[in-house]
Amino acid sequence: MISVNHPSRPASDNRPLVSLCMIVKNEEENLGLCLDDASQVADEIIVVDTGSTDNTKAIATASGAKVYNFEWIDDFAAARNASLGHARGQYILWLDADDRIEPAAIAKFKQFKMDLAQTTPKAYALKVVCQGMFGERAVFYQVRLFPNNAGMRFAGTVHESPAQSIAQAGLDIKQADIEIVHTGYDDYDAASEKVRRNLKILQAGPLDGQNMADHNFRLAQCYVGLRDYQNCLEHLIKARTAGPERPFYKESYAMLADCYRQTDQRDMAISILRQGVAEFPQSGQLYHLLGAALTLDGAFANALFYLEQSRKLTIEVGSSPVPTDIDGRRCYFQARCLAGLGRLDEACALFQKALKTVKGDPDMLRAYALLRLKMGEINEADTYLAEARAVSHGIDRRTWLASARLDVFLNRPKQALNLYLAMVDDFNNDVDGLVGIVSVSIVLADVIHLGLALEKLAGLVNLGNDIEISSTAALAKFIAEIGAGLETAGDYENRTILKNIAQRTDFDIFFQQCNQPGTQPVQAAAPQ
Repeated sequence: MISVNHPSRPASDNRPLVSLCMIVKNEEENLGLCLDDASQVADEIIVVDTGSTDNTKAIATASGAKVYNFEWIDDFAAARNASLGHARGQYILWLDADDRIEPAAIAKFKQFKMDLAQTTPKAYALKVVCQGMFGERAVFYQVRLFPNNAGMRFAGTVHESPAQSIAQAGLDIKQADIEIVHTGYDDYDAASEKVRRNLKILQAGPLDGQNMADHNFRLAQCYVGLRDYQNCLEHLIKARTAGPERPFYKESYAMLADCYRQTDQRDMAISILRQGVAEFPQSGQLYHLLGAALTLDGAFANALFYLEQSRKLTIEVGSSPVPTDIDGRRCYFQARCLAGLGRLDEACALFQKALKTVKGDPDMLRAYALLRLKMGEINEADTYLAEARAVSHGIDRRTWLASARLDVFLNRPKQALNLYLAMVDDFNNDVDGLVGIVSVSIVLADVIHLGLALEKLAGLVNLGNDIEISSTAALAKFIAEIGAGLETAGDYENRTILKNIAQRTDFDIFFQQCNQPGTQPVQAAAPQ
């Protein structure tokens, strides 16, 4: 680790109270906004530039910062420590260029500084609110303010932190209810690029003396950021061998469970969360995660127990992100359990409470719509499914499928066809979508889409080559054969749908409508 010696400083009563220390590179789009906020709470601004080629340094200078250069050596801690070496303040506040301090937090910080000057020196974990691409927010605490003593140093080539030196100095860390909004996660491509950069640095290996468990946990954080859950699992398991004394150990339970769920290992996800609850019985968050996992697994009675226990406990905000709308999400999962147990009125009330807190969640809106459908409230279900589609990020097949089937029920076959086509276009060879197209194409006498859907379905169940269908009996027989092929593959739901279609008595009307002059017979050809 490269160390940077602090220059000699004047006596404490002549020093500024808070020095803002930042490291930046090519941050001309962000830095001005950050410094506009931070200059209202910092008494000194130190900006260390690690190689900008844009107007970053000019913006920093114009904002009143003292700007220094540092040659980048793939080590964030080294760059942070260089910024500390130029700071004269009694306390260090560190920010990234994509951090923001909103007006209410600025007012709190100013009041906080009045007490800071009078209290025994200690470090403070501030509340960091991460803002995602779709407006979602998560909150965690991170040490952002600490005394500017000679022994204070960041450690870690990435995900650097002063926590180790704070502990070595015997200083307390206290949580302060001051929010910093981190906007770096609202652009997926930019966030992914940062994660890939961090991963490249870490893959060079740990520095001499660096704890291997911490190194593996940082690698796991990178892999989960890239949605590479298998590699995340590998490094998390290695990191956890260091035992409960590592600060990330409790947090790792939630990460492990998510990785298992993302890799279709639901039983493992539930098992690891049971272990976490047993080890940390006061953790409202782990109880909630276990209840949610059991809900998704359909174990409603069991899930409800853990969700109710979670609501009796505090959802602790620590070093791992917690959604800011967590209370609404707890209501949502309880509502799903109650609906699954047939307690529909209770479920409806909890859904309504959840939707007041959690805005624009397509899964929640879809689940509520299906509950209203189960209660026989068709129009309400239709309204909430439309809202779920409107807020979905891309095509969510479960929402599209539920909407299309409701459109069929409400005699809106054209709308249903458009939804089924979107599903098949977005999810290649989506069987539910293809079977839906078959169903509504017959109603609409749409020979083109019927032929294309039958062709794809025939290929999926390995039926014969070119087939020309020019009679009621041939069409019914072919649809029944596809259904039998789906049953062999274990898809009993769509087999039943096709069986019912094959038994219809209105195919003659379909052929009368289709076989107008210039209309081609239905063609179904298996892919070559």
